[in-house]
Amino acid sequence: MCGICGILGWLIANDPLILPIRCSSSEMPRIEIKQEWCKGCYICIEFCPRKVLERDEAVFVRGFHPVVVARPEDCTVCRLCELLCPDLAIAVSEGD
Repeated sequence: MCGICGILGWLIANDPLILPIRCSSSEMPRIEIKQEWCKGCYICIEFCPRKVLERDEAVFVRGFHPVVVARPEDCTVCRLCELLCPDLAIAVSEGD
């Protein structure tokens, strides 16, 4: 991980003034992870301020544990995972 991404990600993930709060709890955000694009760097897991993503320890494919959406109800749609993913494997959108 480059220094800029690390510093920016840490600032956003650890500053409570920056963290958005979802206004409508009835709309579940949509988080799509393209498993075939993911290389298992886990930057998304490290910098998610609400710990929505995690490694699937039960599965081991292509040399790593894939990233899964563990707690979609906690997502605030900050899109930090989407912005920091070097492989563009994550797409986040407002609930449908």
